[in-house]
This record gives sequence, structure tokens and C-alpha cells, in this order.
Amino acid sequence: MNLIPAQIGCLFKPFKNKAVCIGPLLTAEINYQFYPDLHSGYTFWFTHYGLCALFSYPFRVTEHQFKHSLSSSVLGFTSRPKPERNSSFYDLGITYALDIVHSNLQFGSLNRYNQSGIEIRWQRKPSSVLAIAYALDYYAYYKVPRIFMLNQSLKFIMLPKIKIR
Repeated sequence: MNLIPAQIGCLFKPFKNKAVCIGPLLTAEINYQFYPDLHSGYTFWFTHYGLCALFSYPFRVTEHQFKHSLSSSVLGFTSRPKPERNSSFYDLGITYALDIVHSNLQFGSLNRYNQSGIEIRWQRKPSSVLAIAYALDYYAYYKVPRIFMLNQSLKFIMLPKIKIR
């Protein structure tokens, strides 16, 4: 299960007459996996609340609107399971899951973890409220217990019809 309760970014144009945008991205993300078929019912998670650097480049091809986005974590708080755990007693309930994914939160930067991603978004027309995006996300946590994940996703996006000037 991959849950993203919040992701807020702010982009700025550093160059006049260029479409390139950069800015900060605040993100909260929980990756939770459990294996009840194993004798121990062991759960794995990687939770991070962080500040990321965001790069975006929108462009058009005829009437089609495209947007490339790159992001990478800079610093934040992470949570991982402890390496040693009692495998005889476990709980698969939702309250247990919400409690443990926020346990053991530790501050870190590039020395502790990295969360990077790339997204390519397509809109049929700039005025369209529907978009499709392909995303590739990389997660790494370098302390024990280590984790390295590569996630792919296809997103169907409904954009608001709000005009910001």
C-alpha cells in the first residue's frame, strides 16, 4: 500500500521567457507492506515526511500539453522497522498499522534516505480537466534495515478549472 496524504509544491520561473520551473515540494508518504502468510506476520514500512527539490518543464506539441517533473528529497523525517522484533506476536489491525508507521521517526538528509521521482504528464488540450501521467519513483533508506524500491504508476488526473493569475 502506498499512501500520500499530502504533497504540496510551489514552482518559480528562474529565467524570463523560459518554461523551466523550480521550487520546493513538501511531501508526506507511507509505504506499508505486510505478509500474513509468513509465520511471523512481519510488516515492512517506509514512512517519510520531507522537503524535496522540484523541477518542472511544460511544453506543447501541436494541441497536446506535456509536463515533465523531477523531484528529489533534501531532508526530512523517516521511519523504518527496528531490525530485531518479536515474531511470535503481531497484529494486522489498522490501528496497529497507523501506530507503527509513525514510530521511530528520525531526522535525516541524503546520508539517511533518498526519495526521487520522475513524472511525464499528458493533456489533450491545455484547457482539458483530464490528464494522464506515468511516474517512476525510487526510494532508498541506507541504515539497517535497508530498503531500496522502484515503483511505477499510471495516474489518471482530474485538474481543477481554477485560473490563477
